[in-house]
Amino acid sequence: MAVIHSALGNAERDQVGALLQATLLDVVALADGVRQSAWTMVGAQSADSRVLLKDTYQRLSKAAEVLARRMAASGVAPDGRAVVIADHRDIGSPEAGWLEVSEAVATVIEGISVCVVHARERYDALLSLDPVSAHVLLGIIAGLESESWEWQSVGVNWISRGKHGS
Repeated sequence: MAVIHSALGNAERDQVGALLQATLLDVVALADGVRQSAWTMVGAQSADSRVLLKDTYQRLSKAAEVLARRMAASGVAPDGRAVVIADHRDIGSPEAGWLEVSEAVATVIEGISVCVVHARERYDALLSLDPVSAHVLLGIIAGLESESWEWQSVGVNWISRGKHGS
């Protein structure tokens, strides 16, 4: 079996790996939900919203790549297999079927919020175990919070009107 060695001790490596893996699953599950929302969103402003969702999906995919690479550099094999993500239920996914724009936006906002809360909870533990991994996670948190702000600023308008963006 191939092994990647890191500067971390075995115990630290395993703890860092578990924290980063949990965050990776959150981000990948959120990205999958964003992509599903883009595919099934209907209603006024759905075309504009799809562009925003596509951009968010790309940024989340990049964040997942950064997390996976940090895990690998730490000596832990990242696991982003579909079966593992399907078992990860911390981030809600959109309902099956067509979604009104406001439903899709609300789902994205909620998913991002959950990701941010989880990542912030993991940050302190990472900081004491591996400052480099904590620094990587800090960048992910900053990106997620930026996504949260962007979607809330758009979503408040659509959701509060109750007209699905019209």
